[in-house]
Amino acid sequence: MASFKERDDGHIMSLELLAIAFGLSVFGERLRGMNLELYSDNTGAERATAKGGSREWDHSCIAHCNWIVIYNMLFPRVFHRS
Repeated sequence: MASFKERDDGHIMSLELLAIAFGLSVFGERLRGMNLELYSDNTGAERATAKGGSREWDHSCIAHCNWIVIYNMLFPRVFHRS
């Protein structure tokens, strides 16, 4: 966490995006080739993940890295909203 710049805005979206990254890194091998649906209780993190980016630079970097991990794992379906 020391690598991240401290934010003054009180937003936790970066942490929510990191939680998605953590989940992918922990369970990714078990899920390889399966359909994956990502959900978050943070709508900003959900949208950033769906789009692969955000208006905020740090959020975009994390969301983009998540997409790279997902692409490299070759998930056939990534994001689904009901």
